[in-house]
Amino acid sequence: VGSPRSTPRRCAFVGSAVSRYSIRRLGRLRSYACTHACTYALTRLVRFPCAPVRLKPVKLSCESKRPELVGRALGIVQKLVGLSDEGCVSLDDGNVNEILALLHGVETVHEESVQLKILQTCLVVLQSPGLHPKNADEISSVISLCFRGMTPRGKGQVVTTASATVRQAVAIAFSYVEIDDVDERGKDTDPSREQYIIASSRLLEDLIALSSGSPARWLQTSSLPNQKTFSLEVLDFALLSHPMLFLSLSAFESSISLRIVQILQAQLQDHIAAAGKSSNFEGFKA
Repeated sequence: VGSPRSTPRRCAFVGSAVSRYSIRRLGRLRSYACTHACTYALTRLVRFPCAPVRLKPVKLSCESKRPELVGRALGIVQKLVGLSDEGCVSLDDGNVNEILALLHGVETVHEESVQLKILQTCLVVLQSPGLHPKNADEISSVISLCFRGMTPRGKGQVVTTASATVRQAVAIAFSYVEIDDVDERGKDTDPSREQYIIASSRLLEDLIALSSGSPARWLQTSSLPNQKTFSLEVLDFALLSHPMLFLSLSAFESSISLRIVQILQAQLQDHIAAAGKSSNFEGFKA
């Protein structure tokens, strides 16, 4: 049992250990309660009457950087964008900027489920008839997120999904240039079309640069795995998706007629040189 003098010390030690354990337990319970409180708030979002209040729980959940909360918050963002397109809730361009800021803020959460949700949300925003990006900087912001999902630090499923998302995102960005809104005189009534043309021209230039092994200037992305091959595949997909667009606009003329031809020549030269037949290819050099 020990001497009477040692008993108080032993009790004090045990009491201190119990206190530390209680504090840790309390912290876990608070974290658990906070998580479920945020989850409940997120599921009730569409009942709020105004957009600023509706996005507040989403912001708080994303700022927590907890994967389970961030994933649920991004899922709610996707639902809100869909409801906005249906006219059930009211979101505007200011809310789109907030959503883009949220996506960039949670990009550092490397959980695979969160990275996949980011890619899904990017596509939902790009495909939204009323909430898609309206200027070149916003378009660059969204597509750059998709490209960065393919960086070497990404996991297998994320990289595979990101590559498919990039193809769709690029095709969507080029589709913005097509004239859909015209008045009775045949005049384009979309005030953002000039920005769409600027974005598409810069996107095309960056894809060409990536295809030649150079860094992108407009897209905010680093080098990609299999960069040249993948960029050529994306270019091919975009050209096949919107052939008349590239033939009808002068903004793409120099890139199509000169830069892409030079890249194709360089690719062919590399393949033939690798096969030991470069001597028969001298006449085709630019």
